Amino acid sequence: MARTGFIARERTAARPFVPDAIQQQILALDPRFSAAVLGAPGTGKSTVLIELVAARVKAGTLPDNIAVLSPNRVSAGHLRNALGLRLGVATNGALARTPGSLAFAIAQEHALATGQLPPRMLTGSEQDSIITELLRGHIEDGTGPVWPDPLVPEVRTRRAFRSELRDLFARSTEMGWGPAELRAQGERREHPEWVAAADFWNEYREVIAGFRTESFDASEILAIGANALADPNVLPDIQLVLVDDAQELTQGAVRMLNAFATRGVPVIVFGDPDITSTSFRGALPQFLGRFAAELGIPSDLTQNFVLESVHRHGPTIRTAVQKMTEMGSAQAGSQRKAVSVVPDDVTSPVVLLERSSIIAETTAIARQLREKHILGSTSWSRMAVVVRTSSLVPQVARALAVAEVPTKTLLSERSLKEHPAALDLIAAIAVAMGRMELTPNVVNDLLTSPMVGLTVLELRRLRLALRHEELAHGGVRTGEELLAAAFDQPADLLTLDFAPARRAARFVETLQKLRAEIAAGNSIEELLWTTWERSGLAKTWGEEALSAGLVADDANRNLDGVMALFTSAKRYVERYPDRPAADFIAELLDADVPEDTLAPQALAEAVLVCTPSALIGTEFDVVAIASVQENLWPNLRPRGSLLHAQELSGDSVGVEIDFVAARKEVLDDELRMFALALSRATQSVILNATANDDTLPSPFLRRVESAIPGHAGVTENSSSALTEYPLTLRGLVGSLRRSLTLTLRRGEDSQRVSQLASAVAKLSAADIPGAAPATWYGMREPSTAEPLVDLSVPENSVSVSPSKLDTWEKNQLAWFIESVVGRSTSSSQGIGTIVHKVMEDASAENAAIDADSLWNAVDSRWHELSFDAEWLSTGERRRVRKMISAVSEYLQNFRSDNKTLLATEGGFTLELGKATLRGYIDRIEQDVVGHVVIVDLKTGKYEPRVKDLPEHAQLACYQLALTEGVLEDVPVGSRNGGAKLIYVTNGTKGKLYKSMEQKPYDENELLAIRERIETAAQGMAGNEFVAPIVIEEEKGNPHTRYEFRIHTASAVSSA
Repeated sequence: MARTGFIARERTAARPFVPDAIQQQILALDPRFSAAVLGAPGTGKSTVLIELVAARVKAGTLPDNIAVLSPNRVSAGHLRNALGLRLGVATNGALARTPGSLAFAIAQEHALATGQLPPRMLTGSEQDSIITELLRGHIEDGTGPVWPDPLVPEVRTRRAFRSELRDLFARSTEMGWGPAELRAQGERREHPEWVAAADFWNEYREVIAGFRTESFDASEILAIGANALADPNVLPDIQLVLVDDAQELTQGAVRMLNAFATRGVPVIVFGDPDITSTSFRGALPQFLGRFAAELGIPSDLTQNFVLESVHRHGPTIRTAVQKMTEMGSAQAGSQRKAVSVVPDDVTSPVVLLERSSIIAETTAIARQLREKHILGSTSWSRMAVVVRTSSLVPQVARALAVAEVPTKTLLSERSLKEHPAALDLIAAIAVAMGRMELTPNVVNDLLTSPMVGLTVLELRRLRLALRHEELAHGGVRTGEELLAAAFDQPADLLTLDFAPARRAARFVETLQKLRAEIAAGNSIEELLWTTWERSGLAKTWGEEALSAGLVADDANRNLDGVMALFTSAKRYVERYPDRPAADFIAELLDADVPEDTLAPQALAEAVLVCTPSALIGTEFDVVAIASVQENLWPNLRPRGSLLHAQELSGDSVGVEIDFVAARKEVLDDELRMFALALSRATQSVILNATANDDTLPSPFLRRVESAIPGHAGVTENSSSALTEYPLTLRGLVGSLRRSLTLTLRRGEDSQRVSQLASAVAKLSAADIPGAAPATWYGMREPSTAEPLVDLSVPENSVSVSPSKLDTWEKNQLAWFIESVVGRSTSSSQGIGTIVHKVMEDASAENAAIDADSLWNAVDSRWHELSFDAEWLSTGERRRVRKMISAVSEYLQNFRSDNKTLLATEGGFTLELGKATLRGYIDRIEQDVVGHVVIVDLKTGKYEPRVKDLPEHAQLACYQLALTEGVLEDVPVGSRNGGAKLIYVTNGTKGKLYKSMEQKPYDENELLAIRERIETAAQGMAGNEFVAPIVIEEEKGNPHTRYEFRIHTASAVSSA
């Protein structure tokens, strides 16, 4: 029998460096000369730089006398490692560093030599916190600079404004300006926002000056370094400065290079302006084209070189990169003529994937990456997935991890409070400090966090157990109130002898221990260590990280977040040994700006998910660019539209925006970032987009597609869920299961059945999840056959509410899930509660019922609601305002019709055999002729169909309660006037609200609803709960939600 299996592709060894003619000229450059080396991506700029260092060292220059710079810490790290391997000699300092790192070292050395205090670098997060506090204080006190329109207080509270303010300060510093110069420029050039910013800058600098140590931001450190270099005693032995990826340099870094050049130190820069990725942070793509002029180097001591041969990737990818660099030349464009001198490494180097949804798009990316890994022998660490914005990084990383593609992200992509693992630890300490209010949501989040690990069902059991204890002692507090109280009294939990209560009690003991340590003045490091050690997560996540799949991916990500948190806490304690831990918590919770970190990360093989700026100085075998959507990439929103920092270097007067030029400039920036992402690939590029009625692919996708010669790329516009299986063991199981069940159903030949069954059996024997038939849906025995309620016991009955009856009759499984597990709360439910309460209060005698008064009552409680984003809150406020107007109109009509209100929120209980009907009625009204009408207020969007109103379960139950005389506030003998639903979300017939009425029931209809209730009670007491596989979709109907339906997976089931 022939041997089968995957055959590993033979990988070619790394190409030895053989310099071409131009590279030889660079290596032989006169040591007195400076130079600019332009080259398209993959032309070997970094390699030539490394070889040039090796050649100069071989010629006798000490490695410590060569300064090698790279624009960011990650790229500098890669370059430093490559230099170390190439030179093979020990050095006193780093072989490569960032301009900021070099400037900081210069500033420290200069301070030491002049007897000054050593400087300290302010992180972006620290700057943002200071600015936030100052702005907030100005708004609250009505003080501070006079900001022009449209920079109103609401704008000044936004992160975008603070970001532009920091950018304005940084660019002003890079130009050698202080607050006085910025103010003068603002007055002369009619920029009142600069004048206000200059005044604010003065106050900001006063705050910084009050620190115990000399503190400076990154741009100020660069300025200090450049100024210090004027002293010939600072770094006197530097003989050569080399800069890789010089297109990313800011004006501050250029000033420092200028200082070296002024001293006569040769400067050689390498780069390509077409792949600048940080223009929005002040990078200067035009610097390379103006190299000699910018640094003031005489032309007779300067040479320019253009590398002409691309070695990284083949012609197809090179053509795609060239197409994306068709833009403004940034005063340099000859490097675009470079051609690839190596063949395409794979059959389809560029693949374009379009799918109908984001989920399908991510699944397709995962399939491609797994194919490259399994069939192409490409390691995970040689792949990258690039997205346009940092907000997409965690979403895409998580989605790929779910699809069994191991992923990693850079810790600097998001702030610490956005790392769930770090936030859980911080939340526990914040609660112990009293800084975070112990609301029901906070209690639930803490108990269901990994630190405690309760499931939703265990949390519900815990609340019920506490509630039973409370009732037994005559108390009236709710389960949520008792759970919050238990955080102060762990004894309440210790009396409950079951595992969830013991885990919760241990966590509460941790809080008590933290409170004691806080009172003793322990540092934030000590508080974090106590929380971490008692959580037991070190062992749990450590073991999980050593496994594989999604569990390992999550564990590694969690451990990375925890390491970053401890690193940040350590740095904080070292910088501010006397400040309390509460200050660290406050700054972390308020910080929106990610900060760079040296915290170690997991070393496991994983795909990097990042933004384009993280790709500087890197290359990967496979690069997938995800979510290439219209309006996302390119994002043509003008940069700096609030404070116009980009105009500082010009001489324009006033804010006269040339929208065409501004749009062209932004488009060029977007093209450069896209070209950078494309150019990192050595073998394959995978471009991905979602295409449907709501979302269109980016024009960039079409631009690449048009550039591929002879259709060397592959465009896939659709996929079949039944044919595109993920290349995983679980995917193989699903494929085999479906094939086996289909073959059996069709009655095909037994040999095929035998082959499929044998394959499934082998996977089952290897314990592959989902392979064992005993685990398939419908094959397992029920965990219990006991009924929920044993009705054979005389005193037992089933509690039925009108709303639960409605749910039962539509979907028994939905009733079971809601009754046993509970339903998650939402802002919509909170809104409904508030509107009901406002209507109840307005029903009091002589209460104001005008729309403004009712809205004020709603507005006073709006803070109780939780929204994922401010714009959601704003939208809901508009919607609820309309609802309140409808409520007001209904109440006014009620008064004008001279109706009588008998009761609001009236409760009732009615015994019906083994059923106990319990409910609350929003309003019981009586008209002028004595008819009693039940009114139920509805704030949701779902409306029953008119044809279903006669049998509407909730209204029918209310009518039954009325006719049975169990409504205490209804006079005996009152006539039934029916029931109605009042919807305040939509109006009709000239009214802001809509009334849907159920006619008064006769004896037969009352008998029918009795039978429905008793029949439902029998079913609710049982042990089987049916749900439809297919259910009619109704907009807003809660019973059509996905968690209340039985689904079949088409990739597995033949049903």
